[in-house]
Amino acid sequence: MTSLTRKDVEIVASRAGLLNSNSQVTSYQFEPFSKLKNGILGQHQLLRVQISDPTLTSDTHQSFFVKSFSDESMVSGEALDAIIFEETHFYDKVLPVLLETCENQEWLPKCYLVQPEVLVFEDLRSQDLSIRESFPLSEMDIRSALSSLAEFHACSLVVQGQGRKQLTEIFPNAFKEKAYTNDHKFGEMMILGFKTIELMARKLGLDSNLVTGISRRVYESVRPAKDARVPNVICHSDLWKNNLMFDQSQPPKCVLVDFQLLRYASPSIDVGMLLYINSTPEFRRKLECQMIEHYYEALRHAILRSDAEIVVPSYEAIKKDWRKRRIVGMTYACMYLPGLYLKKEKLEVLMNDPKALDKWMYEDRFELISEAIDQDPVYEEKIREIVAELIEEEKRLLRDG
Repeated sequence: MTSLTRKDVEIVASRAGLLNSNSQVTSYQFEPFSKLKNGILGQHQLLRVQISDPTLTSDTHQSFFVKSFSDESMVSGEALDAIIFEETHFYDKVLPVLLETCENQEWLPKCYLVQPEVLVFEDLRSQDLSIRESFPLSEMDIRSALSSLAEFHACSLVVQGQGRKQLTEIFPNAFKEKAYTNDHKFGEMMILGFKTIELMARKLGLDSNLVTGISRRVYESVRPAKDARVPNVICHSDLWKNNLMFDQSQPPKCVLVDFQLLRYASPSIDVGMLLYINSTPEFRRKLECQMIEHYYEALRHAILRSDAEIVVPSYEAIKKDWRKRRIVGMTYACMYLPGLYLKKEKLEVLMNDPKALDKWMYEDRFELISEAIDQDPVYEEKIREIVAELIEEEKRLLRDG
């Protein structure tokens, strides 16, 4: 349960524009955000607030989304401390600096209250934004997500261009690598992830000997780019489908949520993660070049719209960097999708049973994956496609030097 007080709720209501000299908060209550467990890295609730105003004939009701961190999180210790600091620091210190240069601010939710272990946001669900039930995402959805991602990345480039400083200099304690590191439990997850990729490749008759080299390459690729032609930006770093919310317009608006795993790196890391986790190999074979062009044009327009006197990175540099680093996105696909492709009933058990999820994250994923491969030819083919794609990409990079 969150520790918000009445005073906190009044601050939220005021910042949301609900209070004036005549109105007041008459009641508020917290509810579960959904029937099933939600929030692997935090706990989610709905805050419902009632506002009365004597000058109006009826009360105003408003809902807010509350994210809190507690001992019930699926991570603990240094890893939990890292994600709490990252997201609260982002909304409290980093985002205000980014938004000073950002005309379009619709790519993320409004945040009305930041406390050390509690964040209160606008309720996107009440605005008819939702996570897509269908998976993988449609071409239109992916284009919209790439546009929002480009707006986010452009903010980093404009701030850095105006101040002639990298964001790691402006915020030296932020954006520490949390996944590809040996510092805490997230590092254990990645080690297990690569071990699982090796086991999947072996079971499917693919060259599992290449996985060690892939691991070394990915750990190097997520570090900030050293080529001056390739800009580094704040990367979201967790762009799976549950962190992308869409409205019902055509084309849809996409809002990015959950800024907990930020890193400072090439934008190709985010683009690859978004594209490879949320689309199919067939989609990418047909449309990958178009998606990169779409992202680049959205990035360029966002930078130019800022009127900042900075150099827009060239498409050639972005495309070359993409070819070098897209293997990171392929690797994420091989780590995320074997779980997301499980049958619905098995996935729901996994996501709502703390012991099962803890085992999946830190101990053994291959048992469930191997069983699903043996029982479901469709699942086997999906896993084969993404693992084969990763292995072939490593072969290409070895050939190209």
